[in-house]
Amino acid sequence: MVSSRATNGSTSLTFPRRLPASRLGTKHDTLDAFHHAVHPFRPETCKEYTLVVVTERVLETNSANGESVTRQRILLGLKNRGFGMGMYNSFGGKFLHDEESVEECACRELQKETNLMVTLEEMTQAKVGIQRYTFQNDPAEMVMHVFRIQLESTKHRATQTVVGCDEITPQWFEDINQIPFDNMFADDSLWLTALLSSEVPLAINGSYHFRENCQETNTILEYYIDVQPKNKNNKGFSLEQRLFHALHNKCVHSPNIKEFKENYAFCNAVRNAFGKSNSKHQFDIVIDVAGGHGALGALFLVCTSAYEAVVVDPADVGGGGVWKAWGTDFIGCDKRLRYRSECLRTGLPAELENALTLTSSDRILVVACHACQHLSEETMSISCQYGVHVAVMPCCQTDLSAGGSWKSTSRNLSVPVAVVMDLLQCGKIMALGMYDVRMKVIDPDITPQNRIISCRALHTDATGISLERQQKVARAHSRLVNAYKKAHVLAKSSDPHYQFLAIFVSNFRGPALYLSLGFAMGVLSFHLVKKR
Repeated sequence: MVSSRATNGSTSLTFPRRLPASRLGTKHDTLDAFHHAVHPFRPETCKEYTLVVVTERVLETNSANGESVTRQRILLGLKNRGFGMGMYNSFGGKFLHDEESVEECACRELQKETNLMVTLEEMTQAKVGIQRYTFQNDPAEMVMHVFRIQLESTKHRATQTVVGCDEITPQWFEDINQIPFDNMFADDSLWLTALLSSEVPLAINGSYHFRENCQETNTILEYYIDVQPKNKNNKGFSLEQRLFHALHNKCVHSPNIKEFKENYAFCNAVRNAFGKSNSKHQFDIVIDVAGGHGALGALFLVCTSAYEAVVVDPADVGGGGVWKAWGTDFIGCDKRLRYRSECLRTGLPAELENALTLTSSDRILVVACHACQHLSEETMSISCQYGVHVAVMPCCQTDLSAGGSWKSTSRNLSVPVAVVMDLLQCGKIMALGMYDVRMKVIDPDITPQNRIISCRALHTDATGISLERQQKVARAHSRLVNAYKKAHVLAKSSDPHYQFLAIFVSNFRGPALYLSLGFAMGVLSFHLVKKR
């Protein structure tokens, strides 16, 4: 738990000029709840900026007792023009994507506005997090990459003097309790107070939805803030969290949080079904049917050995956002995410034909997450024709049989009709004799339509019969032959018990019965021999 109070020398931090709660809006416990609260607002554009908080520990002597004490001060700037004119803020500016990294932008803007030079390595280590802003009357989202520089620890501090520019006038606030939050943007009363109050470095990520005419009203309507102890290199964050943060960092809004969670859970469940550590069940090519933004295909590139993912969707909705967020840091330049704008019935067979020229059928996986019933059935049917692996998470299941007989059955069994239809689909694929069919479920809190049908293609011979099934039948037949031989050997014995067993076996030679007789005969024979 992060400390909510700290000391500035001997003075407790109370922030008396912090804005009242009535100006700070409604706090939400999850980012999903925040998004629901601001729905249907969706930003159309995104502008990115950097913001550097500059603090410094100063050693001074207490005149009363002669003891040395350390206090902390903060450098703020009074805006002379532009957005926020007449208000105090930290230092930063617009991030130029094509010309620099975020850290380089932060270094450039800090030097421009304060004359303070910080190395790129120091700025990289100073990253606090990302604050995101939306406004009632503005379709643009503002994304702020926040850093905190502890000035006395920097390489060039001893030789530098603070100098402002025409845009902003820097000013030291020697007492942090006197920070003019009443003349700063409202979000500073939330995340900046948390940052300064903690005795340990923090990672802070927040989302804030402001009332219209932000500069005049300066009032937050809804917000979500995540405050965690800072962990170097993000080792404390799971892969799922890092992937989602990367989407937000790059202003990628599709997939949204619900779609991302569904896709991530689906990918994990399918990997479990096929065996995460079993290289035989890894993939070379993944085909994502009706995948839209391509996040599901991209996740398989991140989490499996697949080197190519193809999204087949009649709508041209790729946009490149997923690759922008994950391509360099998570997927890598040796893998490829590709989009094909075409319907399932022609696009999927074409991609399967192409994939089979590049690799074997047991290295190809077809997936469809939240595909409606007929789409799920067609996806599995086409995939089975080509003998490749397939996994689908169906939705919108209905009983299409004459008279709705299965719907009636579901009522009699007190089982939802959607579950019945999924089980029927499993049985249909199992009847082919070419697939190991399993049903997995994901967390119902993510989605109530949470059943995944995973079909692992089995190796077949020239006749199309599963080699694994043939091996199982061969082993069973071998056991039956041995049991039969033993029965005939026993028939030569004069012992009435042995004769009875031989006659019984000779009269009942059904394959199913031999399986059970093998075990029964073994137990009984052991008993008789022991009795002798």
